[in-house]
Amino acid sequence: MFFFLASSIQTNRTSWEEFYMDINERELYPENSQPLKRLLRDMAMLDIVHHKKKVVHNLN
Repeated sequence: MFFFLASSIQTNRTSWEEFYMDINERELYPENSQPLKRLLRDMAMLDIVHHKKKVVHNLN
């Protein structure tokens, strides 16, 4: 039962979530990281559906 739940949850994650879950205290991502490869592919191929404009004010 647990295996079924874990595998179904994993398939619903975005490439960003998979990449984020791969980060640990020793490294940002492991060598030959599959989540990183999927994230970079998605960033190159998928449409941007939302963005926020960030305004930075210089107080000098």
